[in-house]
Amino acid sequence: MNLSFRNRIALYFLVTTAGLVALFYIVIYWEVSRTVFAQLDSDLSKEADEILQNIIVSDSNINFADLDEWKEKEHIQIEVNPTFIQIVDPLGMILHKTQNLFDRELTFFPEKKLRLYTNAQLANGLVRQVQAPIVNQQKKILGYVLVAVPLDEANLVLNNLFKVLFLSYPIILLILFLTTRFIAGESIRPINEIIATAERITRQNLEERIKLPARRDELYRLVTTINNLLDRVQEAILREKQFTADASHELRTPIAAVKGTLEILIRRPRTVEHYQEKIQYCLSELNRMSNLIEQLLLLARYEGGEFEPQVRVVDPAAHIEDVIKRMEKIFCEKSVKIEFRNNMSLRVVADPVLLEIIFMNVLSNAIKYSPPQTSVKIELQKKEDTVVCYIRDQGIGIPPEKIRHVFERFYRVDESRSSREAGFGLGLAIVKKLADLQHFDVTINSVESKGTTVIIKMPLLETNAEN
Repeated sequence: MNLSFRNRIALYFLVTTAGLVALFYIVIYWEVSRTVFAQLDSDLSKEADEILQNIIVSDSNINFADLDEWKEKEHIQIEVNPTFIQIVDPLGMILHKTQNLFDRELTFFPEKKLRLYTNAQLANGLVRQVQAPIVNQQKKILGYVLVAVPLDEANLVLNNLFKVLFLSYPIILLILFLTTRFIAGESIRPINEIIATAERITRQNLEERIKLPARRDELYRLVTTINNLLDRVQEAILREKQFTADASHELRTPIAAVKGTLEILIRRPRTVEHYQEKIQYCLSELNRMSNLIEQLLLLARYEGGEFEPQVRVVDPAAHIEDVIKRMEKIFCEKSVKIEFRNNMSLRVVADPVLLEIIFMNVLSNAIKYSPPQTSVKIELQKKEDTVVCYIRDQGIGIPPEKIRHVFERFYRVDESRSSREAGFGLGLAIVKKLADLQHFDVTINSVESKGTTVIIKMPLLETNAEN
């Protein structure tokens, strides 16, 4: 059965309430019935005690002290509140009975020796009766007193109560179902609004958000969570669009250059030197495009979760020295000096390949934007449980408002400056990703016109010892 959420809530509440109301009605009926019969039994007990007090018991005889007791109105009439009294011997033979019994007799229970309260049949009606033994001083039972009253009024009360409860039961359940359904509908109205808003949100209008409820309840948390999710989705899509646009732009430039150069070459014969120059230029552009594609694939591989770092204990100083040797030609051509200071033996847990890529990209950026005749300083320090690597250049620096963007793909602080420098704006994005994979912390401090410092914090291996 495919019920709506509102109807399911109402149905579940109805089933639970139906059981509780039924139990409550049963308790009410039982308590009223018990009270009615308890009152009848109390009256019967008093009447029986009066009869017993009016009986004079000898060793084996039963005599009545006051026969006028038997002539009371309630013992003669049968129309209004009659009381039936019957005295029998131990075998059930009637010794005496009130006139209102006529030719009828009360039911005797010979096997019961103690006072007994029970419902019994009298002619065509039910009576409530008590059977009390008559005993002498030797505790011998000489007979029984049976006192009974009609159950018509009691049954009328109980029957009316039963009808009221029986008829009100479905009415109450129906009212509860409709009320619960209405309350549930009002309660889930914000959810319907959330659904309606979520259905309107598409790729074209991701900026729309679900309105927050007035009350800070579970729905407020739900809406906040969904809005935060939409923020992340929007941010991811915007990054994807920007990435696609930037990648297309970066790839379009070398392709257009190669295509234009080759088209010029085939228009007419050229000298060998001219061919060599243009082919060398095409190869340079193709290498640049190949490098861009490799970096994009590297980022995609790491971000896709398909790569697991192969960590082991390494000496970061040794890898820095290897990177410096491989980049020696680059900083010599730029007339930039590399200064590396390290006076201690340090060990960290890292992937050596990824560690060298991080150092290479950071140093490449530092050399690229350092003026000639300046220096790039590298320093390793131990601070508590981390190894901190400082890479400082004396470049033009980064404006404070742009520092938080430098780890984004294709981001360039100054497009005019970047266009004169070989690069794609991917180096620091790769550094950040590789650092995150190895649980490193990378931050940047920069002062315009004075330089930039990249700070890489790596977990220190506990067995490190200072020289």
